[in-house]
Amino acid sequence: MESTACQRINYLDKSVPATRFEQKASCSRADMVFFLWAASGRPEPELQGLPFTDVPASAPYYKAVMWALQQHIVAGTSATTFSPDMLCTRAHAMTILWRAIGSPTEDADGNDFNDVPCGKYYYQSVTWAAAYQITSGTSNATFSPHRTINRAEALTFLYITKGGASIAHGPCDAHAPSLPRVAGKEIIRGVYRKTKSIRSRFLR
Repeated sequence: MESTACQRINYLDKSVPATRFEQKASCSRADMVFFLWAASGRPEPELQGLPFTDVPASAPYYKAVMWALQQHIVAGTSATTFSPDMLCTRAHAMTILWRAIGSPTEDADGNDFNDVPCGKYYYQSVTWAAAYQITSGTSNATFSPHRTINRAEALTFLYITKGGASIAHGPCDAHAPSLPRVAGKEIIRGVYRKTKSIRSRFLR
């Protein structure tokens, strides 16, 4: 992977060398929002400040959180906190990506996961993700919504959502090999394939 890409993406843990991505490291809320913002071209937010006391203006993910809040992709964990270091679960990741494309409901006709019951906040997002082969679960019958994801999984989910690949079978966790391409090009440079389907609706 290009060292420039790693330098730009390793913004939280300064102990990580600029030539490493640490794909097995846990993904935080700040990570997930930053990755999504970067993949969307790093747009300038229109908000004038944040209500969150734990996201200082000096934070490298400050604009990413402002943008995501403005787009109604994320909310705070309270009126005054965002909890940037809170670990991101599989349910959180799917919900963030689902909201990013406008929270579609036309494809939420059910899923085959016995741990994603109707009524859960992540039901529609996971159902949508399964329908578009963004995830195939951790087994044929489970999604494991409360399992935390690592940085490689976060970027793989995002890469697939952007139209860069699809999952034919097996757990989505097995698709981490697509990480170098997504980190080096799709996420950092914002250069990714212009495909139809969900890509055409992404952040419309």
